Amino acid sequence: MAAARTGDTGIDRPWHWLVAVAREAQRRGEHELVAHLALFVGMWMTSFVPRLTLGDCQDMRLSSPPAARLGEIYSVALVEVPKLDPTTIVVGHPTGRITVEGLLRMCAVGALELQRGLVEPQALARAQTVIG
Repeated sequence: MAAARTGDTGIDRPWHWLVAVAREAQRRGEHELVAHLALFVGMWMTSFVPRLTLGDCQDMRLSSPPAARLGEIYSVALVEVPKLDPTTIVVGHPTGRITVEGLLRMCAVGALELQRGLVEPQALARAQTVIG
């Protein structure tokens, strides 16, 4: 009903919430939370987005993140995640693990793929340093 009234389907609303969580975690110095949030976003972009159809997005009520929100999340991650030990395991599983160092590479690649101006300058500089 809200979509009919306002034209806003709300399908990208969860991405706005994740940005708000990232900013609050940054404000509080909760680097691990930022790392887990960045991992979710990075995995979503690399593992799910390439396979999602319009029907999937409508069923889940979740679309790909708007580029501006993605830029905000990567901006926070590329500033906060390096404050963790690079060997820290963000997620471990019998099939593999992702360390802070690997997560930074994932975020850096994602950030550098975005249109200019969507990633904050400090984060963009970090991304370029991480990639080399």
